[in-house]
Amino acid sequence: MITSISTLINEIPLFQGVGWWQRRALASKLVARQYEPGAEIVQQGETGSGLYIVVSGCAEATRVGQDGQKTAAGYFAPYDYFGEIEILAGGARVATVVALEPTDCLVLLRPDFLRFMRTVPSLSAQVAETMAKRFRATLEETMRLE
Repeated sequence: MITSISTLINEIPLFQGVGWWQRRALASKLVARQYEPGAEIVQQGETGSGLYIVVSGCAEATRVGQDGQKTAAGYFAPYDYFGEIEILAGGARVATVVALEPTDCLVLLRPDFLRFMRTVPSLSAQVAETMAKRFRATLEETMRLE
């Protein structure tokens, strides 16, 4: 399985700047998980322990606000990832992510993710860019609702 994960890593934009030897090491740390439609991949409020990379299928993120209202927070298609906020900032998951169809994910646990971020500067830059884009989208949505 590691060989196929190594090949798959080459297709994931997040890992484009990672050298082949680092991709091989990374492949040994990734765990493959499969989810049926309707299955919760992560749940809002639980402790975040890993980065999830969608390999196939799609998933939806939703949040339940203090008023109890559930709102869509985003969609994840192949090669999208989520979970970086909880890994970097600590704390509980900010959304529940549910598979909308059969969905395969690769999971990188927090200690391994942090180790790779320290050794691969391009990975840190890519994650920072994604977080900034998501933050901007959240701000724009908040401003639109006011």
